Amino acid sequence: YTFDRFLGKGQFGEVWEAHKTAEPWLKYAVKTVKISDLNKSPKMLELFDTEVSVMAKLFHPNLLHCHDFLETSSNYYLILDLCEGGDLEAKIDQCKSLSEPEAVYFMKQIANGFRELHKWKIMHRDVKPANLFFKGDTVKIGDFGFAKWGDEYTRTRLGTPMTMAPELQDASTIYYSDKVDLWSIGVVFYMMLFGNKGPWDFHTAHDLKTKINNESGNKLKFGKNPISNAAKDLLMRLIEPNPKRRITWDEFFNHKLFVDHSADAGLIDPGRSVFLHEKSAVVEDMWNKNREQKHEEGQM
Repeated sequence: YTFDRFLGKGQFGEVWEAHKTAEPWLKYAVKTVKISDLNKSPKMLELFDTEVSVMAKLFHPNLLHCHDFLETSSNYYLILDLCEGGDLEAKIDQCKSLSEPEAVYFMKQIANGFRELHKWKIMHRDVKPANLFFKGDTVKIGDFGFAKWGDEYTRTRLGTPMTMAPELQDASTIYYSDKVDLWSIGVVFYMMLFGNKGPWDFHTAHDLKTKINNESGNKLKFGKNPISNAAKDLLMRLIEPNPKRRITWDEFFNHKLFVDHSADAGLIDPGRSVFLHEKSAVVEDMWNKNREQKHEEGQM
């Protein structure tokens, strides 16, 4: 592989755009990871191994795929899908907010990706706009560095404060389920509709906990952009602090909001659209098939 241009810096290394030297028309993103940094922490090495395994194993249009894995004496190299459209966080910054039909279009793709993750009992545990990438108008869920594979419940506390479910931030929680991802998806949906600031303005972990206690579930406050009652209902049921009362995955897939919004491109406001929705028919067809599947919910 030949590196073409620098794309960004991560926690353990850099990301470059590259092409296959023997086939220069094939473009990739190459994530470099310093071995010495990973070796400092057995837990981080374990999480990295899971990340590589997940992305190498799964082939799905809405999941970032690892095409190759290389190693030198100093670095690991993950050869990933190149997502020329950047990430959702940048798109929200650019547009300030998305129209409801477009946000639903992207939510359906996120849901489609999670149906595939559930087949393998994978929790993502760090769903946020910066980890959702665009290849054309296709959303790809990426950055599986905090993923958990094979367990219905787990106990490790990690994630990003704004999008982290409250049970992950509660010291009294012994185990949690994949419903933590539903909370995060709800916060991402909120940010699509109202901006990257998110549902709560906070400065400390205590501030955030207080805000969540006072302004979530049926007490959730909405931004200034007008949205449908169905969108409000879904947000309140996703951003529900009690995981027992939080919407289930099957209820999420069959929510009225998604049923109400067809794939008709005429619903998208061109003035606020991030992309031309060339894959809308494919997205709708996959989502309709996924609605019929059942998710095995754990009991909490």
